[in-house]
Amino acid sequence: MQTRVFRRASVRRASVRRGMHHAFGWALGWVIAVAAATGALACGVCTDLPERTASERLISDDVLVLARPDPASPFRYAIIEVLRGDPAGLAPPPFLIPSTERRRMARDTTYAAVLSYGPQPGPKAEAAPPRANRYGGVAGPVNQTKGWSRVLSGSGARLDAVRDIVTRARGWGVPRPTSGLAPRFAHFAALEGSADPALRLIALHELSLWPYAQLRRMTPATPAAKLRAETMDRNRIAEAPLLIQLLGLSRSPEAAALVRRGAENAFRVGGSERRAAWGIALVEQTGRTGLDTFIARVALAPARDSAARREALLALAAIAEARPALRAPALQAVADVAAAEPDLLAQATGILAQWQDWQLIARAQAQLSAPGLAPDTAYRLRYYVAQSRARAD
Repeated sequence: MQTRVFRRASVRRASVRRGMHHAFGWALGWVIAVAAATGALACGVCTDLPERTASERLISDDVLVLARPDPASPFRYAIIEVLRGDPAGLAPPPFLIPSTERRRMARDTTYAAVLSYGPQPGPKAEAAPPRANRYGGVAGPVNQTKGWSRVLSGSGARLDAVRDIVTRARGWGVPRPTSGLAPRFAHFAALEGSADPALRLIALHELSLWPYAQLRRMTPATPAAKLRAETMDRNRIAEAPLLIQLLGLSRSPEAAALVRRGAENAFRVGGSERRAAWGIALVEQTGRTGLDTFIARVALAPARDSAARREALLALAAIAEARPALRAPALQAVADVAAAEPDLLAQATGILAQWQDWQLIARAQAQLSAPGLAPDTAYRLRYYVAQSRARAD
């Protein structure tokens, strides 16, 4: 079966980091302050994915339709079925049908494209102010521009699965740490092992939206060896950090050895995002031993740059949230990173504040007294100090 999941050329760094980051606050001020303190971190390990994932469009876009070639203009789409909303009054879908898809539709009269009408990326988004997002980070500019998008195409069971998502989505909320094993999460976790590559890709992108603590509630259906191979696949670069974490969650007998070898290689030569993902997977498979290794080899390794340590902080934050038994050493490592890298102090205070850990107060106060402090950094540090005093009172 042909895989057709359309992606935009416009991408943002917002994938697995969203799935690894805890929503830091309960009141709006707390959310915004901690989001600022963590540097707009909506997720824990970051890769490039579409501005909005296919699952988000299927669940929440205003209008969702099936379309095939227009008999009067066979290179253009015509709506044949409305799955959600009302397309009346909207401009028709502007896309030209790709030649391969047009030939496929000519051979199979049940084959159709799934199109959605909803928020779009674009220049207007860049000029709009940022907003606190649903994951406790900063989601980026608010975009009021709406338009048509191609989501995927297919027939038979694939379109039945899309209809099922649309029907079930009426009762789903957005991913959040307090959702528990929410129906939305459970539905896409079950699709992680789908034999349909398009549905599985949609599931992977959806799972990347969830905090790592939530991700730990699932057992991947994909064999460990396949997950490991996919982490090295050039066509899976965007999904690699999530696939690494899923490998860490695998219960396959060979998973532990695959994780150890992958982590060892990444700690030596991997990029920052992959090192962080492999660190989490290693902790999942080996516990405290893996955490100590990650701290020594990545978080506090003398040769690491700020980018590597910044990603390490995100991984440590995810571990602290997901593994209560390892929270104390993970948070201590966060504080140690801030001591080694003063530029990351504001980010570290945001992580510690959610656990009411005030061991960086002296450092925060000292940095606040230094001249030339950036206004946003000063705000984050003042908030940390103020919160510690409020808790003391």
